[in-house]
Amino acid sequence: GWQALMPYGNNPFSRELGGESSTYVRPSSQAGGVAYILLYHVIAHAKSTSLHHVIAFVAEDNKAVEQIGGKLGGWQRVGVIPSSPKPPKRPAMVLHINMLA
Repeated sequence: GWQALMPYGNNPFSRELGGESSTYVRPSSQAGGVAYILLYHVIAHAKSTSLHHVIAFVAEDNKAVEQIGGKLGGWQRVGVIPSSPKPPKRPAMVLHINMLA
């Protein structure tokens, strides 16, 4: 698996307040709990920083990640970016946010 927590946005006023979480797990390891562990640690780390929230863009057809977010708690679905009519065909992206309470 691979996990990143990067600044979200270029605005220098708010750049230090939000982070974007990206989590990737090899298909052959996806049922082993690796994504849960990675997301657990990224949120624990984010809570110890100046970040106020972490966002994640999740492909609409990736129900497993939504279930993991539900188990971890704190994640809210806040919007959907529709799929583009331009090729290549990609699923809509669901925006999730964790307010690091």
